[in-house]
Amino acid sequence: MFAKLQYRLQNLPASLLYWLTLLLLLFFLGCAELLVFEEQAGRGAEQRVQAWHEAGNLRVLIESELNATAHIASGVASYIVARKGQIESADITPMLAELYRQGRHIRNIGIAPANRLNFIYPLVGNEAALGLYYPEVPTQWPAVRSAIEKRQPSLAGPVRMLQGGEALIYRIPVYIDQTYWGLISTAIDNERLFRHLRTLGRTLPAGFALRGRDGKGSEGEIFMGDPAAFDGNSLLLDIRIPGGNWQMAAPLPPSQGKPLVRIAAWSVALLLTGLCHLLLRALVRQGETLQALRRTESALSGQRDRLEEEVRLRTAELSHARDRAEAASRAKSRFLANISHEIRTPLNAVIGLSYILQRQQPRPEQADKLKRIDIAANHLLELLNNILDLARIEAGKLELQHEEIVPEVLAETVNAMFAEQLRQRDIAFTVNLAGMPKMLFGDSLRLGQMLINYVGNAAKFTTHGHIEVTVDCLEEKDDCARLHFRVCDTGIGLSSEQLGRIFAPFEQGDNSTTRRFGGSGLGLAICRVLAQAMDGDCGAESRLGEGSCFWFTVRLSKNAEKPALTVENHESEALRV
Repeated sequence: MFAKLQYRLQNLPASLLYWLTLLLLLFFLGCAELLVFEEQAGRGAEQRVQAWHEAGNLRVLIESELNATAHIASGVASYIVARKGQIESADITPMLAELYRQGRHIRNIGIAPANRLNFIYPLVGNEAALGLYYPEVPTQWPAVRSAIEKRQPSLAGPVRMLQGGEALIYRIPVYIDQTYWGLISTAIDNERLFRHLRTLGRTLPAGFALRGRDGKGSEGEIFMGDPAAFDGNSLLLDIRIPGGNWQMAAPLPPSQGKPLVRIAAWSVALLLTGLCHLLLRALVRQGETLQALRRTESALSGQRDRLEEEVRLRTAELSHARDRAEAASRAKSRFLANISHEIRTPLNAVIGLSYILQRQQPRPEQADKLKRIDIAANHLLELLNNILDLARIEAGKLELQHEEIVPEVLAETVNAMFAEQLRQRDIAFTVNLAGMPKMLFGDSLRLGQMLINYVGNAAKFTTHGHIEVTVDCLEEKDDCARLHFRVCDTGIGLSSEQLGRIFAPFEQGDNSTTRRFGGSGLGLAICRVLAQAMDGDCGAESRLGEGSCFWFTVRLSKNAEKPALTVENHESEALRV
């Protein structure tokens, strides 16, 4: 069947070749658009779920902080009831001072027998509120009266305080023998409360707003944030407070498409179409060559009886021409086979898996296909990145940045890239950069690139055992330090002959590993250029079947004012393709 298909393609007219290429282009572009659509839909759903999760956590945190702070003064009510309302300043002040010390967000605690604020702690800064008679304060009396009538604690506010500023006021009406005695109030500094939430790592969502002053919920006025949050596409959550509730609005993040995703998908579609067109055109030209060869043989056979010597000479020439044509055909076939092998994985990933791509709660078999798509995309991305780095190095435009290098961040970056996948393969993975001195400056991104390249190679060729990343300080001076990084594994290892050429561009251990594990052969060559640009070098130690240990040295500055450097192409001739 494949032979028949190849024969038909070889005899395909040139006009149909371009129509077939156009159909392939439309097909690949359709697949690319479907992939972009699924990616955008999945990202939007993930953003909504994340927004719900963050808003729910924020609501729980606000409720717990309010309740923990507000209820701290509840014991004072029990004390007043036990004393039948007979309290003295000398007795109550130490109690209020202790409660104030325990509260994290309390601004003051006051006691108002018969609705007149006679006791307040601390007095400093709150003198203006001492002696306040609630029925004479129209901004606070309705909430006070409501708490008295309901005979239950309530959280009012935010309220503009007489002594300045705003606060939430938790009020407890006190009844002695069913008779109203007075009020206990706890003023909570709302600005301090929300500042504390930020210190807990809970960043308030953009456009965040609260309404429900005095616990009136959705009927209350907006007292914090952007009022427009309650009119747009926002999450609305009720927050329970004593005596009522608030309502929180957290706007959902807009679903924004990433133009780079579409550009990348279209680029891959165009690349695949171009490769298919080259493949088809090569087959057509191969068919034309074979047909021309048959016509030549037919013409020569008609002259065989007339001129035997000429036929002999012509036959020899034809045999030679046929040998060259067949050799060219075999070379072309090998080229086409290699091209087909290189594009088969991304082609199958785009065509076979794009139809069943689901980003929302994929089933196990879908998750496996998504993983294969991710592997194909990362393979192409790694190849493109290496080629771009190579082009920049040859052009002398790759700059080394000069910034502080934080060992913990560098270790975390390497861990984030490989720890989970190696754990799933039961391979022990450790990153120990404790040997790096503090306050070093250099290109942290390129250091990470070299480590990631080494660890990535180790992960490819290691099926069991461990992979370990370490660093030693070889030399430390007042202005610089020379470091020695090592990535050791228990993989398949390398022979001495392979060690001599793996750092050359487009070189790998052997063709079988290239076929099995993939790779462009550029990563180690780029690592050598980067290491030499940092006044160092790189190399490897290995034995077949006993694992490998790849290393590189760099010299890093301790001077924060040193300007950025440009990588000079020390191996320009070696890196030319």
